[in-house]
Amino acid sequence: MEIHVPLPSIAELPEPRSWRHAVSIIDAHEPRITELASRAFEADEPGAWYDVQCILYHWNLEELERKTPVTSYPRAVRQALRNAILRVEEKVRRSTLALDCLSDFSPEAAIVELEKIARGHRINSHPLLNQMEANGLDQDACRLLLDNYYVNNRVFHLHIAAQSLSTPFELRAELYQNLHDELGAGSASEAHPLLFLRSYNSLGGHDRMVEPLVGAIHLLNTKIYHTLLCGNYRNGLGALGFLELTMPTQMRKLLAGFQKSGLSQEETIFWDLHISLDEEHGDAWFDEMKKILKTPEDALAILDGGQSVLDARSAFYDSVYEVLQARQGKAA
Repeated sequence: MEIHVPLPSIAELPEPRSWRHAVSIIDAHEPRITELASRAFEADEPGAWYDVQCILYHWNLEELERKTPVTSYPRAVRQALRNAILRVEEKVRRSTLALDCLSDFSPEAAIVELEKIARGHRINSHPLLNQMEANGLDQDACRLLLDNYYVNNRVFHLHIAAQSLSTPFELRAELYQNLHDELGAGSASEAHPLLFLRSYNSLGGHDRMVEPLVGAIHLLNTKIYHTLLCGNYRNGLGALGFLELTMPTQMRKLLAGFQKSGLSQEETIFWDLHISLDEEHGDAWFDEMKKILKTPEDALAILDGGQSVLDARSAFYDSVYEVLQARQGKAA
């Protein structure tokens, strides 16, 4: 499989020849990049948002996969310009954060409210999942969903590994247990990215060129931000905790949908396995968060990561659902 995400022309930068040249490139391009980010996040312009997500996809994957040395001038330019985008996004996103418990704060009340927010998020009753659970999908719709799911699933274990780099020592055991499970619990052939391919390849995924929907790109960018880039391990624990807590509900609906779409038990083992595993992981994540949630700032950081990743995953489902609705409208 290949994934094709276009790089917008605004991000096609000259090759810096020295540090002074790199600084001049940053100075020349930062106003335009910041203006694009403002249109994307403050004005909610769909075209600008798509361009920003494509830019972040390229620059974030470079950071996740570490393909260039830290001494690289082009890398320094990309980091500075990405920071210009992230500053705008952070300002908009954090302005919406709110917890009732802050007026009379206690860690116990914060944990209860955070779990309530996760379990009450719209992702748990998304219309795409409800449609799948009720009626399944035709093969073209299954391919569309799995194409976009693949964009994220292939590197999910790297988010866990990245999160471990900044997480305090005493909290790493749960991360490594989760990573151990993701990589097949000691059996490489049972690693979860490979189990996913049993569904995907049964529908011809092995030789496809994937052109992701913007929701799938945004979800990947959001996970990379909170587990690797944001500089606050509490954000990443919140992101993974909220995700794991809500996954069993999603997985039950996805499993039912793929079964009704004609996939066999062997082809849907990825979805079946995650129901029980994610129930364990979700409870464990919230137990871990009790160890580090001491202040209102801790609670807001956890909320920031958790709410962001659920909003992004919902946006991924939204992207798929909108395409399917448009196809049905055309057919009608």
